[in-house]
Amino acid sequence: MRNRKPYGFTLIEMLVVIAILALLMSLVVSGIQRSLDRARRVSCASQLRQIGVGLFAYAVDNGKLPPPAGHAGNGGMPSPSFWYSSLGPYLELPWDQGSGPNPGDMAFKKTGLSCPTYGANRLGYAYNEFLPPAVRGNNWLAKVTPSKLLSDTRASQRLLAGDATAWFTGGPDMITFQETSHIDWFRHGNGANLLFLDGSVRLHDKAYITENRQTLFFFDALPYE
Repeated sequence: MRNRKPYGFTLIEMLVVIAILALLMSLVVSGIQRSLDRARRVSCASQLRQIGVGLFAYAVDNGKLPPPAGHAGNGGMPSPSFWYSSLGPYLELPWDQGSGPNPGDMAFKKTGLSCPTYGANRLGYAYNEFLPPAVRGNNWLAKVTPSKLLSDTRASQRLLAGDATAWFTGGPDMITFQETSHIDWFRHGNGANLLFLDGSVRLHDKAYITENRQTLFFFDALPYE
């Protein structure tokens, strides 16, 4: 009676099995990555909504939005000198750093209010250059009063703030009409979270702001004072 040889995988069969396993693993990893990216995008949108709440709360109390960054001692503005630091009391966050080697980083450290895709210790947001007050003599005077902002008939199309490169870590704290590359278009895939004047946050690609620039930056409503 012959002894049968034990059956085993051939090299080709083994390679096929490995290829199938690799394909399944890539699908699983890709799915997990998409879920994580979606969760980070949603979290970022939530942070922007909170910033919007803080901006309007500040505006109601002060009759204007916070001045832009880097102006402590200029025009009589007290410390902290960064617009997002001014929102601390309105959002119950310890944003009390207005100076130092990396104030943009320090103001956000341990607050939990930052884009998880961009980095927990960095600002990652900027707001529309048209909205903050401007220096007139020695005073900061509002460009736009809160009442006019609240009564704007195109609030859902007006840019308030959005994903941007961080102040003091490689970029500005303002989004300007001329230089919209300050917006971090690729943070969430091929788009950026944008906060609008009505409080909504929506993901848009670069083409959107190019096509709607006049409306986004209030240029169709100037003069607006």
